[in-house]
Parts: sequence; structure tokens; C-alpha cells
Amino acid sequence: MKEKEDACAKAFESVLDEVGHFGYFQKRLFFLTSCLQILATPVILYFGLLTELPVIYSYKCSDTNTTYSEEITGTCVNISVAGPIKNLPQWMYTNQTSGDVNVVFYVQTTGLVLGTIIGGFVADLLGRKHILFLSYAIMMISHALVAACSDFVCFGTGRFVTNFFAGSFIVPSTVLYMEYLGRNWRDICICTCLWWFGTIILSIGAVITHDWRYLAVIFGVLGVPMSGFYFLFPESFRWYCCRQKFNEAEHILREMTSCNSHKKPDVTSVCDNITMAVINTMRVRTYTYLDIFKTKRLITSITILSFASCISCIVYRCLMERVWDLTNNIYIDNSLRYIVDLPIIFSAMVISKCIGRRWCIFLYAMSSGFAMMCVIVLTVVDGLLKDEEIITGIALFGKLGVASTIIFLFLVALEVFPTTIRCMGTALVFTSCICGLTVGRYICTVLNQSFHYTSTFIGYGTFMCFVGFISLLLPETYNQPLPDIVKSRHRIIASQDLTRIAHDWNKM
Repeated sequence: MKEKEDACAKAFESVLDEVGHFGYFQKRLFFLTSCLQILATPVILYFGLLTELPVIYSYKCSDTNTTYSEEITGTCVNISVAGPIKNLPQWMYTNQTSGDVNVVFYVQTTGLVLGTIIGGFVADLLGRKHILFLSYAIMMISHALVAACSDFVCFGTGRFVTNFFAGSFIVPSTVLYMEYLGRNWRDICICTCLWWFGTIILSIGAVITHDWRYLAVIFGVLGVPMSGFYFLFPESFRWYCCRQKFNEAEHILREMTSCNSHKKPDVTSVCDNITMAVINTMRVRTYTYLDIFKTKRLITSITILSFASCISCIVYRCLMERVWDLTNNIYIDNSLRYIVDLPIIFSAMVISKCIGRRWCIFLYAMSSGFAMMCVIVLTVVDGLLKDEEIITGIALFGKLGVASTIIFLFLVALEVFPTTIRCMGTALVFTSCICGLTVGRYICTVLNQSFHYTSTFIGYGTFMCFVGFISLLLPETYNQPLPDIVKSRHRIIASQDLTRIAHDWNKM
């Protein structure tokens, strides 16, 4: 049976058609959200950069009785005492054999996963705005306090807390502005990926400070004042409607129309239509992750999105290992390995407007898969098997297609779930991405040593082709209004309530 059209979403889209899909109100919200995400990116990638920085020791020379600061490759005549590491935590290198670095990585990843899952649930329950800024403020404060943690246990605990609140920040920050965008601007804002430019700020900070403590304090101190954006952010209009807070929703809708256009639509009638659509189809209750598996459409969507996102992120992390050192400069590569994906993502955005989301994912997943399978050609010519530049080029080209696939899977996740469970559904997909990146890191460090690169590339290509085919089973979300309502078990609540009341009256 065909599902009934979401009258609430249709009414809100009609307002956007009149006042603009990306007016001043949406531009301000997108700009402020991007600022927060750009500053959150260095916090999340902070520990990964520390593991790559060169070690600077403090040498004491007996001939001059002076102390020098040299990198690990430096020399000093008549060294008598080697002082402590200056720019990194001591335990990162003195206890490297005990695996402390890997322990911290898995601890902070666990915090990121738990924060994403819990934050998604709370954001759907209490609102996007409150959990967004509470998580952001605590994330920045805890990141700054990491500078005071010199031992392994304290540092790992600090990174767990920081990433926990980073996870609970990421999903609502993206969902909030997405729920105000018109159907023609959702893909543009997501594909812009402005938060990736936070890697540039992280590299600049590392070049300037050359010290792990200063690097943590700088980004924590810079980020905390941004919490004042709380007073400039609106709560989600769609969330207010689904929680039946219609007065607050009408106030925000009037503010948006006054900011975007001099032409005032009939806000009162629109709000009345939305009110009737919500009241007649759903009750206000606590939604959980079980509601994601309520309909066949949602079950299919979450299964395919989670599986495809996990596989794509595994391949992406493995390919990134092949292009890790593009320039042999740590600070440049830290940004370049991400920013190089942007041009192909922009092209995918244009193509998706012509062929839709599903076929765009299929096209780029299959393209990257076939590109990686081209490594078979290298086995024919023996000289090419040892050409590192060709191998890096194939990995880079494949990585571009995989990046576009991941971005559009995330975009579909934002568009396919109704407002009442949008944060939870998106959180599950984002968690699948985190798990995929973690598994990919393990494959790079352990399994790749047991297989020749041609075998792994063929495997990556096969996986991406599989992702391309299963993505065709996803519902098409391009040029569709964002769904708002999860229907209750009984479709027409008002009629059933009247029937129940009449039945009780007859029993009296």
C-alpha cells in the first residue's frame, strides 16, 4: 500500500518555495554551523596528528655545558645526557612497545561512538540546539584540559571525554541546518564540506606551536567563545512541530519569513495545516532506536546505508594509507589528503541533480571500483608493478570516488529519516562510518602485510562495486521534501479516540 503523503513536510516546503530555499536566515545558520564544525575538526583529529609529528629531544652537551633542542635526527658533540621529549607526551615514545598509542586510539574511538549514539537519541528527545551547544562547550573545555594530562591514563581519559562530546555534537549540528534548507540546497551545503578546512587550521597550529600542550590549549580557548552562538541559533522548526510545540514553531517561522523575504506568506494558515497533520497522525512520545525499524522503507534504508557506509569507509581508510605522504611534509599532507577530495565531490553534486542520489552513488562507487581493479593491468607489465607513482595514482583516483560515495550516503541518511528519528538514524550511519574507519586502520597495519597490494586493490574494487549495486535499492530522496512524521500504529488517531470514548460512554 502506498504511504500517505506527509502533509506537514509539504506545508513547510511550500513556505520555502515562497520565501526562498537559501535565504538570509539559512545562510546565517549555515555559516555559524560551519564555523563550529571547522573548529571541532582539529579537536577530533588532534591525536592523529600527534602520532605523526617529529620528536624533539633536549640534548645536553658536556663540552659546552649547554642544552640544545634538536629533532630526532639531530646530533650533538659529546652527548652526556639526553633530556626528555619536548614537544610530545613522554609516554607516546617511551612506552611505544606496550601499545599505549593504540590503546588511546581505541579509547577515543569508543568515546566517539558512544557520544554519537547517545547524542542522537537525546537530540531527538530534547532538541537539536541544546545538545549541540552543551556538547560543543564541554568538548572544547575538556580538550583544553588535556594539556594538563602528562601521563597515559589521564590523557586517555581526557580524549575519551572530548570525543564523547564531539560525537554528540556532530550529528545535531548537521541535522539542525539541514532541516531549514530547501530541497535544491541540501546537497550543495553538505558537499561543500567546509569542516574539512579545519585540517588546515590544525596544521597551521602545529607549525606555530611545535608543542602538544600549546596545540590543545589554543584550540580549546578559541572554541569556547563560539558557544555564544547559542543565542543566534534557532531550534529546529520541524522538531517543534513534531513535539507539538506549535507556538514556538510559529514564532520561528515568522522570524524566517521576515528575514528572507518582504513577501509574507499566510503563516497562520500554514501553521494550522501543519498542526492538523501532526495531531491527526502521531502522538507525542519518546522515540527510540527501535522506531527506525518500524516500516519496511526505514528498515531497508538503515540496513543498506549502514552496510554501505561501513564498507566504503574501510576502503577509504585503506586507500588513504597509500596516499598518506603526497608531499613528504607532515603539515601539508595532514590537510591535502582530505582537501584533494573536494573537486570530485563538487562534480558529484552537479551530476546528482541530473540523475538523482541513487544513481550518483552507483556511478561513483562503480567508477572507483573499476579504477582499483585496473591494477590487474600492472601484473602484465613487470616494470609497472614497482612503479610507486602509478600505484599512488590509482589509489588516489579510487579514493576520490569512494569519498563522493560516502558523502552522498550520509546525505541520503539525512534526507530519508523523519524528523522525529532523524538524529538517531543519522547517528547509526555515522557510527557505521567510524567503525569502518577503525577496521580499515586495522587492515592497513596488520592484514596488508600478509597480502600483495594487487590482491587488496582487487578486493577494494569488488567491495565498491557491491556498494554501488545495493545503493540502487535505496529510496530516491532527490527533490523530495524532508519527511517529518512517523505515523503511529493507528493512522487516524482522532477517529479511534472518538470510537474509544463512545465505547466507554455506552458502558456507563
